[in-house]
Amino acid sequence: MSLLSAHAVSAVVQLDTPVELSIEDASVTLDDSWAPYGQARLTCFTPADLDVLDEIDPKEDIRVTLDLARTLNLPSARSFDLGLRSREIDHEAGTMVLELATDEALLQDYTLLTTATERTYGLSVRTAVAYALAKISAALYSEPTLTNLVPNPSGETATTGYTISAGTGGTAAITNPTSTTAFGSKVIRATWSVASTAGNAILTYSTTSVTAGHTYSFGIGHVRASVAKTLRFLVNWYTSGGGFVGQSTNVTVAVSAGVVSTGFKLEGVVAPPTAGKADFIVIDLGAVWPVASYLEVDGLLLVEASTLPAYFDGSSTDGTDYTYAWTGTANASTSTKALYLFDGTLESDAVEAVRTNLFTNPNFEAASTGFTNNLGGAQARSSTVARTDTYSMAVTRSAATDDYVYVNIAATAGTTYVISAWVRHTANGASQFSRGLHVENVGGVVATQDVAYSTTLNTWERMSVTFTAPASTTALSIRFYAATSTTVYVDNLLITAGSDLIAYFDGGNLDGRVAGLYATAWTGTANASTSTLTNLSHTDATIWAPGVSAWKYVEPLLQATNLKLYCDENRVWHLIEGTLVVDGVVTVAEAFNLKAGRELISRDDAGDWYLGVAIKYAWTDAEGEQQVAYDVAGDPSKVLVLEYERPYPGPGAAAYVLGRAEGKGRVYDLTAMSAYDAQPGKQLVATLPNTSIQVGVVSGVTWRFPQHDMSVKSRGLTEAPADAWLFADDGLAWDEIAVGVDWTEYTP
Repeated sequence: MSLLSAHAVSAVVQLDTPVELSIEDASVTLDDSWAPYGQARLTCFTPADLDVLDEIDPKEDIRVTLDLARTLNLPSARSFDLGLRSREIDHEAGTMVLELATDEALLQDYTLLTTATERTYGLSVRTAVAYALAKISAALYSEPTLTNLVPNPSGETATTGYTISAGTGGTAAITNPTSTTAFGSKVIRATWSVASTAGNAILTYSTTSVTAGHTYSFGIGHVRASVAKTLRFLVNWYTSGGGFVGQSTNVTVAVSAGVVSTGFKLEGVVAPPTAGKADFIVIDLGAVWPVASYLEVDGLLLVEASTLPAYFDGSSTDGTDYTYAWTGTANASTSTKALYLFDGTLESDAVEAVRTNLFTNPNFEAASTGFTNNLGGAQARSSTVARTDTYSMAVTRSAATDDYVYVNIAATAGTTYVISAWVRHTANGASQFSRGLHVENVGGVVATQDVAYSTTLNTWERMSVTFTAPASTTALSIRFYAATSTTVYVDNLLITAGSDLIAYFDGGNLDGRVAGLYATAWTGTANASTSTLTNLSHTDATIWAPGVSAWKYVEPLLQATNLKLYCDENRVWHLIEGTLVVDGVVTVAEAFNLKAGRELISRDDAGDWYLGVAIKYAWTDAEGEQQVAYDVAGDPSKVLVLEYERPYPGPGAAAYVLGRAEGKGRVYDLTAMSAYDAQPGKQLVATLPNTSIQVGVVSGVTWRFPQHDMSVKSRGLTEAPADAWLFADDGLAWDEIAVGVDWTEYTP
């Protein structure tokens, strides 16, 4: 079979006054292994206007809009918004060659031009990418969250909201039986116990809130009747108080007996100015309903949008691309669909240097509980002064006796602890035994250490004791003394196992540490439990050094976390997990659209096919020390070796690079008639002469003019049997195949 078609390409340079180019030759490529992802080369006749020619300057921010179109059989079209990268003029031939690219080229251009490094804090790769994109005034795509405004869209737990008018003389009841064709496990079904004598049965879902004057799309994903029917779908509008406003336009669908039907949708419907509610209405047009006949619906969807997406509710799943949630009770509330935002945290493999502050009330923000008064010593939570936040503990004594306040902290014999506190005293005076901070053990032979206050008044100072718990120790007793008739304020208490004094922390306070290099957490109730400080791993990977481009800054972070960043032909930036996957199939077949095909199986090109990957990282750390780290994956029998001069971002990049090579041992280079809906990430089905059907993924597409053909590159090719699902008759959905059966192996 041959297909007749007509092709066209046009290009406009977006100057102050846009200029259309006269194209002699063109090639446009999208390739998911390239950066930039999209590239084009145009050979045009040189503009006669010299002023226009001067303006077409790649040193400026010049955009070129390309439009590709195919008409007649299998029409398709595609538009590209690309940046001008180079211009070459052949004055003798009167032609001009323009090189164009998607906006990754701008990230490759932008280079940090400072004398100091920069760092993005918080180990989310999304944060680092957003930081880099901001340098070129760009941002990651964030798809708006959709809400299904139907609270009981598929009858999973109840029939709430659904009613049936059974038609003249008829009686029917609503149930929600289990069904293998359901969205979820159940459907809403009206079953006739008394036959109707005339038609106009009406199944209604009532009511769903809407906003007057807003645009909505309505749909029912599944409608089935036990007898052949012609059904009409429409919406009734009501005020918020229930007053009838009017009806929407309607759609009529003929359904076959026992067959699930779609097509029940109304898109871009504007709610009347007085509307506040809307009912879904399904009406039969004139036929009677016998005893035991049924009408069922499932998958009701109402979104505030001009087009209707595929059905979803809070229990839906969609791989890793979207997250779904109920806004309230499952199956009894509205539900949302949001694009999953890949963070790519770098500490996923390990964390380092976890410290625990054993004080359960270290900052007195909740109370001064835990401390006990001895003799005349007294303590109270005070907001008079505080080193951090709002409160401290005020300690007083009444006489020169052994009066103090204390707290006991569980401890282990033989372990060394460092105990510290920030204190502020208001007057010098006699303190028994010149004590300020006193530490002794509880249990076994008593050992003590004391630190006296300085003579500096009304200034926060830090006191600390290093104490090794002797044999039989069960706890450390930590005491604070005040001089007679004075007040000492105590704040930011810290006790950690070990021998080094570190800066204070609690579950909500880094005390001056750089956020993103450390994380803190309470182990229980905030301000009333022990707390941890974690030194996060691989933070050097977030350092951006002078002379490094924005692309080289983010690229290793992406590889280490199996993420891909690309800018599409419409200047939309995407951060996705793994390789690019897009719905749809590209078919290239003999006697259909194939013009030429080459197949290559090679072991020699290590840049294309390999079984293992070894990556070496070499860098200078923050202390000026030379560091080297390695990341490896796969089999040593055929290895790709890469070297990067930058900090180690943690393991993962080698596995990512290896994963992208899967299936590259066998490669098709196909030439077919141009189809402008082809795209990297779509399924590829290729049929070549004398070769079994191959199923894989499109990795790159190049459209060429005036040849009007496209070159299609592949990855991950596998042989598919002729009776696989992909080649089954229309009407068999992939999700009707049993779980665990590969769709390429399914036999109808």
